Amino acid sequence: MIQPALAILPIVPTYAAVTAPTQIAQGITLLVVGMGVVFAVLVLLALLITVLNAQPKPEPAAATASAPDSASASDAIPPEHLVAIAAAAQAALGPRAPVSRVIFLGHSGQRDWVAGGRATVMGSHAPSRATRSRS
Repeated sequence: MIQPALAILPIVPTYAAVTAPTQIAQGITLLVVGMGVVFAVLVLLALLITVLNAQPKPEPAAATASAPDSASASDAIPPEHLVAIAAAAQAALGPRAPVSRVIFLGHSGQRDWVAGGRATVMGSHAPSRATRSRS
């Protein structure tokens, strides 16, 4: 009789008895390893941010120039922009709110969000329609 090279045997998985203390130990191990990986990544990110912030920043060319006086700042605003500002003010406040002057305050850089917040608060108030008499 010829025997086959591989005998076909049923493969039945054998599971070791997993007890509750074993499962708790595995859970604690998984918890410690997982939290350790998370904290290690957070520490690496903190170090990376610290190193990137420690690099010297180049100074902008505009900061080295002297600040222009108010007369030259008003010349920097194109006439088309002045007309647009006056039209927007008249549309928002009515025809009795003349625009007498426009002042360019410059670019504040990091404080743009402060100016935006102030504009939001100041814009939330209803402007008075009373006009002062010019004498």
